[in-house]
This record gives sequence, C-alpha cells and structure tokens, in this order.
Amino acid sequence: MLRFIGHVSVLLMTTLATAGAQPGGATPGPFTFFISAGPTRAFRGVDAPGVQGQGGFTRSLGRGFGVALEGTAQWYEAQPLYPCLIQDAGRCYQTMRRAVAAGTLSATYHIPRFATDKGRTVPYLISGMGVYRSRRIATRYSDCQPEVPCDRSTYRLELHDIQFGLNGGAGVESRLGRVGVFAETRVHYIYNDQPDARPSNDYFLWPISLGLRF
Repeated sequence: MLRFIGHVSVLLMTTLATAGAQPGGATPGPFTFFISAGPTRAFRGVDAPGVQGQGGFTRSLGRGFGVALEGTAQWYEAQPLYPCLIQDAGRCYQTMRRAVAAGTLSATYHIPRFATDKGRTVPYLISGMGVYRSRRIATRYSDCQPEVPCDRSTYRLELHDIQFGLNGGAGVESRLGRVGVFAETRVHYIYNDQPDARPSNDYFLWPISLGLRF
C-alpha cells in the first residue's frame, strides 16, 4: 500500500509540474488561502450525518491546472450499532460516533470552456490522496429494570485508525472582487487497512463545502 501511494504521489506531482511548465502556459500564480465548511455523511460500517470544516493553500500552475494542500476535520453523530458489531471481552456496544481528521494533497483543473459571467465563474475538477485519522467511540449503556439491582455504569471503547485514502469531485468558483467563493462536493474513499494488527474497515465520506478563497 505504501509503495502504491508513493508511486501515485510521484505521478501526481510530475503531472502538475509538467502542466505548469508547458510552453505558452501562464506563469504559476501565488499561493492562496481558503476556508470552507458544510454538511457531510459517512457511509459503510456505520452510516451517519455530520458536519465538516477545512482549510489550506492552493496554487495555480497555469493552463487551468493547480495544486491544493488541505487539512480537514469531520464530526459524525452517534448511531446505533447492530448487535455486537463492536465488542470486547465483556460486553457488546450499542452506539458509535466517529471523528475524522485528514491531510490531503490534490490536483485541480479549472475548465475554461464552461466559464460563465465573463470568465468570473468557472467549474473545476479536483482529485487527490491523503492520510485519514479516524477516532471512533463506542458506548454501552447498562440495562436497568425497576426494582432490580443493576449496574448503572456507562462503558466506552475508543478506537483509532490511521489509513490512506483517495478523493475526487467537482466544484464551481467565482470572484467577488478580490475574494473567491466556491461550492464543492467530493467523495473520499478510505482504504481498508490493518494498523498494528487491529481490525479496521474501509469507508466513504461525502462532504459538501461552501468556502472563501483569499
């Protein structure tokens, strides 16, 4: 897996560098900063809605190509689990909530032929790869019946995974004076892995973002 990620990284950066250096291409532009936020949803394993925010830097390489370095954080609501989907030696857990932090490197391509509003609004494609750190908290609430002695404790099991993933999507960007605004949707696929011989699962994230670019 690490070898595959390394090969794809080299190919991505070589393609971007070549695009920016093509004869007749525009001079690479300065780095710009962006922030965005919006809803998101996790699929596979435990489906759940959530919210997300991200920030990072982008740079135009000319001829519509660019590169983006991003950091993102996502929080998902607690969801009921199937019986014993997560368990330890003593108990089965009833709910789980997930938080994901990620760093991604992506390539972008703005499509000039579909530009509107005198070129100020341009659709674009984005695709890349990243490292995703997932924090899952499973919870067990003890069952208590009236007038019967019982354990009222709440049990928590915390799981951490660090996995590689790929993402791809599309968006549209427009200029409002010196500030850029954009709307974007992407699908992230996080690979199944076995970190430290502990079980993990592959899953999908689907964020929808509204943001500003400075």
